[in-house]
Amino acid sequence: MKYDKIFLVITMENRVLKYFLVVAEQENITKAAKILHISQPALSKQIKELEDELNTTLFIRNNKSVVLTQDGYYLKEKAKEVIELSDNIIKSFKEGIEAYSGTIAIGMCESNASNWLSNKLYEFNNIYPKVKFEIYSANANEVKEKIDKGLIDIGLLVGTSFDLTKYNSYTLNIKDNWGILVSYNHRLYNNKSVTKNDIKNEKLIISQRFFNLNDIKSWLGKSFNEDNVIATYNLIQNASYLVLNNIGIAFAIDGSTSLYDTNKLKWIPLFPKISLANVLIWKKTNQKLLVVDKLIDYLCNN
Repeated sequence: MKYDKIFLVITMENRVLKYFLVVAEQENITKAAKILHISQPALSKQIKELEDELNTTLFIRNNKSVVLTQDGYYLKEKAKEVIELSDNIIKSFKEGIEAYSGTIAIGMCESNASNWLSNKLYEFNNIYPKVKFEIYSANANEVKEKIDKGLIDIGLLVGTSFDLTKYNSYTLNIKDNWGILVSYNHRLYNNKSVTKNDIKNEKLIISQRFFNLNDIKSWLGKSFNEDNVIATYNLIQNASYLVLNNIGIAFAIDGSTSLYDTNKLKWIPLFPKISLANVLIWKKTNQKLLVVDKLIDYLCNN
């Protein structure tokens, strides 16, 4: 089979979706046409043909702008996934022809294992210098979803409370611990640890997975008041600004906060301590690149 024919077919199928995304982002067909270097009538025709093919209306057309319909918003999200997946397929064909070369996509939760994994990728790259990496920072549910869709090859998760039956997995000998993140002028800043009584009346910033975390709920016990939750987050970085501005204190694991300026923010462990394991996961089906299996073997045995 000629690989260039495969690339051509995929590229042609994605062209209209890419046109659609540019129009959706610009909300103006004239501006989109200029960006795409095609005529406005040609672009309008492509969008109309796409609507006809899907038997729906993707845009509400006004005099000077276009606005996505509900179906349009749905297609926008799916189109991004389709394009990313097809780009990965093309990349895999091009790069996977030569064994132990190519790009490995890795989804990582913020954790103490991130530094370990970075060191292992450095070592692996020294052995196989033609290998490159794409790193995605995401929470555990997002990492699993991307693996399911074939958008990433390997995931690094924190905790073992997930259903991992449809994945291969390897538990690392690296732990993360729950604690709170406070600002430099918070009353708890000088504490060496915090108890549930210390934070009983505090405004809380919690992970979006918080209500599925039985260990934390058990630690808080009856002292937990859901009305005290002022914000939720999926990754701690933006939540840290809320902490810095005294909107509340954030529940976070130590590995997600290790690089913060301790003159402005401080992570304090919970007492009694709650620890979490770090787990590597990947699909049970064959990997799309030989080098992915090679990296998995290296991570699990070194």
